[in-house]
Amino acid sequence: NVILAFLFLFGLAFLIQEKWEIGGAAHFAAFLVSLCWIYCAALLRCMGMGGAVWYAGIAGLLVLYGRRHGAKKAWLRFRAFAGSMPSIFYTAGSALFFVALAYHQPVFSTWDEFSFWGVAAKITSVTDELYLFQPGAYLNAVTPPAVTPPGVILIGYLFQFWNAEFMPWQHYA
Repeated sequence: NVILAFLFLFGLAFLIQEKWEIGGAAHFAAFLVSLCWIYCAALLRCMGMGGAVWYAGIAGLLVLYGRRHGAKKAWLRFRAFAGSMPSIFYTAGSALFFVALAYHQPVFSTWDEFSFWGVAAKITSVTDELYLFQPGAYLNAVTPPAVTPPGVILIGYLFQFWNAEFMPWQHYA
């Protein structure tokens, strides 16, 4: 499931690069666009639909790109993008982290001294709703969601969108 999310994020980076030609920043831009998308969905309390639209939207845009430019030309451009140095660095770094975390499979309670965000990530993934909206949430009384944007938790949600159960080590990946 993490690999699937990575591939979709990579596809979004490709589309951003093709549209705006921003070079190595395309991967970072795709990450930020995804974060903003799921954050808006979280504030509207429709994270499940937001995640599904994120995956379907990227797939649809990639198909549309392939039809508009021709499958062969689109594939050649994608290969050129995937073979660029920023893409190789991004892929190699992501693969290294994924393999290390898959091997060790850390959990929040034993691997991270800041265990609150681990609980918040689990609540968000299990309920398909931002943890701040849960009854009795600790931060709910202290700060509104707009003041404390939970970026890591929301990106982790996108990466675990298709999981049947919450897996802490995939959240780290």
